[in-house]
Amino acid sequence: LENIRNRIIVIDHHIPTKGTLSRVRCKWIFTEAKACSLMVFTLLENLGMDIPSDLATLLLAGILYDTRRFLHANSRVFEVCSKLLKRGANYALALSSLVTTEVDISEKIAILKGLRRMDILRIGEFIVALSYVSAYEGVLARTLISLGVDLAIVVAEKNDTIRISARSSSKFYKLTGISLGKDLLPAIGRVIHGEGGGHATAGGAVGRGSLGQVLSRVYDIVIDILWKRLA
Repeated sequence: LENIRNRIIVIDHHIPTKGTLSRVRCKWIFTEAKACSLMVFTLLENLGMDIPSDLATLLLAGILYDTRRFLHANSRVFEVCSKLLKRGANYALALSSLVTTEVDISEKIAILKGLRRMDILRIGEFIVALSYVSAYEGVLARTLISLGVDLAIVVAEKNDTIRISARSSSKFYKLTGISLGKDLLPAIGRVIHGEGGGHATAGGAVGRGSLGQVLSRVYDIVIDILWKRLA
């Protein structure tokens, strides 16, 4: 990013880190958007730019991914999808591009190791899971949510760098009001001497520290924030 400083334009429905924003020429952040591709389409449409069928298909795939195949959709999502289909978007191709036919063996091993190392904490009616891997932290976090965990935090350590991926269920966000991108991950980012961000139910942080210390600090932060909201 340093090599292209001042040539970066950020369009996102996540909350970028301050470090990222310090390198950009201009930005458009809209956390209420259900998908980043919706924002891109809106920009292209307002500029009067042509959207060929292959680009329409890519934008449709982005919407399908961010909305979890319309699970988190609103009227604007379907309005834009209709416009993309009229521009020749291939729905079948967009959908199939999101389907993984075979999971890589290294990904399978990472998930299984992460499940074995998982610590489970029950706070009120919520199940919180904390684990660590060397890679595929985002995949493991999503897997834990699909298994019924309300808040999943996965730490990865590689080459003196700590990466943290977090996911929460819609129920967790609705009942606690805790936004991972606004409330949890920035706090975690500070304790690992880095930055964190994201949106309401997904995000990440990057920094430095020893794995054991990071896991302990993350554990304390989660308990502190969650108990304060439930008090």
